[in-house]
Amino acid sequence: MSVIVVNVTAAKSGGALSILNQFLDGIEEYDNHNYFIVFVDPGFRQREIEGVRYVPVDTKGWRDRILWDKEGFKDWLKNNHVEPDLIISLQNTGVNYSCEVPQLIYYHQLLAIDPHRWNPFKRDEFILFCYKNFYPYFVKQYLTKNTHVVVQMSFIKDAFLKKFDIPEGHVHVVPPKMGLIDFNKMETGNKYDDGCMHFIYPAAGMVYKNHIVLLRALCLLKKENREYYDKIRLHLTLKKGECKKVDECIKLWGLEDVVELGGIIPFQELLACYKSMDALLFPSFVETVGLPLLEAAGCGMAIKAADLPYAHEVLQGYEGVSYVSYQDERAWAEAVKDVCLNRQRYIPMKPVRDTKGWKDFFELVDMLKLKR
Repeated sequence: MSVIVVNVTAAKSGGALSILNQFLDGIEEYDNHNYFIVFVDPGFRQREIEGVRYVPVDTKGWRDRILWDKEGFKDWLKNNHVEPDLIISLQNTGVNYSCEVPQLIYYHQLLAIDPHRWNPFKRDEFILFCYKNFYPYFVKQYLTKNTHVVVQMSFIKDAFLKKFDIPEGHVHVVPPKMGLIDFNKMETGNKYDDGCMHFIYPAAGMVYKNHIVLLRALCLLKKENREYYDKIRLHLTLKKGECKKVDECIKLWGLEDVVELGGIIPFQELLACYKSMDALLFPSFVETVGLPLLEAAGCGMAIKAADLPYAHEVLQGYEGVSYVSYQDERAWAEAVKDVCLNRQRYIPMKPVRDTKGWKDFFELVDMLKLKR
């Protein structure tokens, strides 16, 4: 039985925690022949899985994580007489250990390899500037001749290879496996049957989600095409106060009558929105998979998406999408107007990739441990 050590101490919430839970699901489904030692945050709710041992490690801040990756990880293995056959990191960076032991990194931090530049003197861009300019150092630090990297999309692989000196054959694309959603069994009610055109953009309040370009587009319609503006309703999954710039622009430009800040929508309710609303608007300019794109396309919804590689890759072959320059508010105004003029549904998109998702990942695990 091979010993595989997994470093995932930073998975406390959000996408990182989802990846950890999916990884554990994968062990239960696909791997009953390896022994896993998993370093997790002390607050993680451990679940009993045969062949899995959890070791809580508290890395509260950057300094603690850096010290753990550099010295703590190696010291723990030495003190506990553990000789790993493979090291897995589910948190973008490797660890300081013998380069003879293969490492497999699940990379999902697009900010560090995206070409966009951030202004460190703007409050809402400072942390993005840090990810862009400092995080790559920690990624590069522990890349060895035996490091392999898993990414979710082909365009991320291209960006990773451009940023870091690693053989192309060491970067693997394993798209996430999407569960099938049966929209035919989902009731929608008549909540949005009010004679208006309902648009939705489900996104958090980060600056790169680009809400402002949609608000500017509404301003143009208000000024130049009032007959369309008056029947538009834009639903954002932000709470009032979550993004001050969005709040300020809505008030300054007098958009309160057409923009609804409804906060986070429960998943099943969000799926019902895709089925009953008129279009998904998606102007984000930093994105990995963009799950709302897949979900909306799965029910045949009209989609206006940023004209960027992630959207083209996710929506390849879907007839209901058109692409819009992410910075061009006039183009977004025209896109909204187009939905108003051509209200329709499309043939729902089915997954275009023959992928096994996490099964592919664990097949790679078995391949790499044999190189030890």
